[in-house]
Amino acid sequence: MKKHILLLIILFVNILSYAQYDFLEESLKSFSTAPTYLVVKVKSPSYEGEALIENWSFYSYYETITKIEIKRADYVKLAYKDIKQGRCFIVSDEDFVIKYGQMQPYYFEKIIISDSVFEISKKGIEFFIRTYFDDKGIFNPPPQYKPSDFNTIVKVMFDAGIKTGIGCEWSYYEIQDKRFYVWNKEDDKANLIIPPEYRDSK
Repeated sequence: MKKHILLLIILFVNILSYAQYDFLEESLKSFSTAPTYLVVKVKSPSYEGEALIENWSFYSYYETITKIEIKRADYVKLAYKDIKQGRCFIVSDEDFVIKYGQMQPYYFEKIIISDSVFEISKKGIEFFIRTYFDDKGIFNPPPQYKPSDFNTIVKVMFDAGIKTGIGCEWSYYEIQDKRFYVWNKEDDKANLIIPPEYRDSK
C-alpha cells in the first residue's frame, strides 16, 4: 500500500513539474553561450511571415525597437507577452542578411516551410524527434536532409513547446529542454527520453 502511495506521489510531482515548465519563458531567459531559438512573426518591406532568431540576438533587437536599455528580467516579461499574443515585429530587409566581418547585434532567418519536414511532423512529435535527433538529443538528420529544411525543423520543435538551440556559440543544434533528459550514472552522460506528453500514441 505504501509503495502504491509513493508511486502516486512521484507521478503527481512529475505531472506538476511538466505543467509548471514554461518553455517560452525558459527560452527567453536562457542567457549563456548556448543560445536558444525563438520563432516570431515579422514584417519587412518584402517579407511577412515567421522567422527564427537566437534569444540573445532577439534581446538586442528588443533594445533597438524600444530605444532603451532593458533589464533582462523586464525583457523576458515584455517579450514573453508580445510573442504569446502573436505580435508582428517590424524589421528591415537588411535584418535577414548576415553581415560577415561586421558588428551585427541581431539578424532574423525567414522560415520557408519544407514539405518533406512537414510530412514527417504529421507522423507525431516523438517520431519527428527520433528522425532528426540522436539518443543524446543532438541534431542528427537522415541522409535525405537538405540545409533548407533546418528552419522548418526549428519551427516544428518550437511549436511543439520544446526548447532547442545551439550547444555553444559555434557548436551543434540540440534539444535543450531539461524534461527530455535523464542522467546515466554508468557513462556519466545525459540520455534522451521522450516525456509522456510527447509520446506518439500507438
